[in-house]
Amino acid sequence: MNATIIGLVYVTAGSLMSCGQATPPSAAGISDKIDPKAEGQNTCLLAHAEKYSELLTKEMAAEAMNMPADQAIMGISKLGLASNEYDYVQYEWENGREKLVKQINRKVKAKDYVKLTGIAATSLDNFKMTYRAVSDEDIGMLDEKIERSVRAEAPTAVSKNAQKKLDDLGISREQQEQMMKDFSGMAKKVTHAYVTVENIGDAAVWNGIENTFYVFTNGAKFQVVVEVGEDPDQNKAIALALARTILARCK
Repeated sequence: MNATIIGLVYVTAGSLMSCGQATPPSAAGISDKIDPKAEGQNTCLLAHAEKYSELLTKEMAAEAMNMPADQAIMGISKLGLASNEYDYVQYEWENGREKLVKQINRKVKAKDYVKLTGIAATSLDNFKMTYRAVSDEDIGMLDEKIERSVRAEAPTAVSKNAQKKLDDLGISREQQEQMMKDFSGMAKKVTHAYVTVENIGDAAVWNGIENTFYVFTNGAKFQVVVEVGEDPDQNKAIALALARTILARCK
């Protein structure tokens, strides 16, 4: 399955998971001095949704990764959806590293990389609801939404757009449904790894399984993904440093 198909399936399932949620839970480390329903105030951050590489430059990434900038391999993804949330810029380095792939119990060659993605307007309430551990009830509701969306009974605008692109790639609706349900099954395990991080932005969460740092600030969010090895603390430290640099540019 190529990266475009994976991205579109993720977008479709993610859009269904985030819509129609219940009242968000309270969370430690999140500011209580802002309007929890306000979104879109950080115009600087949102303006970079169409130019991720200007917010995270090769030089910034190289400095954080302690790698030579002239050896970075830059990649930019634009899915062409209505939202730029799932686009990204990524910088990779060949470092002779291997990682264990548990599914096949083998080590494979892996590049060190950093990625900026996920820029979008959102509210504090939505952020808290999205980046939290999901329950069996949540998964059941998501599976129902997936079935209804694939049958075109209740698609979201984003999922409809992504499904159309999957249709164009020759992916049947039955295949789409199964792939999205596979993603929802993974969600429970992944989301239990969310850990609140204090004193950065208005709210922040680290996920050590995804090696992803999620940051909310002034009505907008972004994500920094880092992988330099198997040590989640090292990945987290680099992601945190990059997030602080990005926040210094777009508070």
